[in-house]
Amino acid sequence: MKPNQILRIRPLLYVLAFLILTATRCRSVTDVSQQPTTGVTFQPAVLVTFVPDASEGVTEEAMVIARDVLLKRLELAGIKVVKATLVDSFTIQVELMQASDIPTTVQLGTTEGRLIFFGSSSSFLEGELAPSNLNIILSNEDISGAQLLQQGEQIQIGLDLTATGGSKLAEFTKTHIGEYMVVAYDGKVIMSPQIPTEIRDTHVIISGSFTLESGKVLVIQLGSGRLPIKLNAVYKP
Repeated sequence: MKPNQILRIRPLLYVLAFLILTATRCRSVTDVSQQPTTGVTFQPAVLVTFVPDASEGVTEEAMVIARDVLLKRLELAGIKVVKATLVDSFTIQVELMQASDIPTTVQLGTTEGRLIFFGSSSSFLEGELAPSNLNIILSNEDISGAQLLQQGEQIQIGLDLTATGGSKLAEFTKTHIGEYMVVAYDGKVIMSPQIPTEIRDTHVIISGSFTLESGKVLVIQLGSGRLPIKLNAVYKP
């Protein structure tokens, strides 16, 4: 082949190569769009917003504590959180990975989780509201750990008391034999057993009409600390 013929063929080869490259790119884009799905569906995160109850006197410090307590509760519950932010100092926004976690998140964020033991000369029915003027013996601060106990269909909560909590319990029961030790959770009575003798133990068991779910929630709340303020929740997908 003569040199001048080679010079005329080269531009044609360049054009042909460009057309092949362009067609390959177009096919690649089309192939990606037509790839079969793997069965994994990516859903947008769900936003749950918590605001303080209107009756509460709220400080920014209390809101920060509430956010940290809520995050700890969600972590103990195994709920995946994208992020949790404090907006305008008085609004907590929690971004969840799964919409199915909304009910548990709302429950953990709107219940204070306050457990108290108080003395009484008379018994209380389960579900009764605890009176306001209480002789509180033990509270969350006296509990170092909690475990969910299940015997058949009965759900109980095992509580480990601090050394101080154990001393308080022993001192009170020693001088109040025959009276009642009432246990209340978020203002409602769980149980009110009669004190048969002095109790010198740092491990106690409480029982009531717990379901497996409500028992888990209480254990999580006792492990994370109680909310310093009452929160209300709203959410949107």
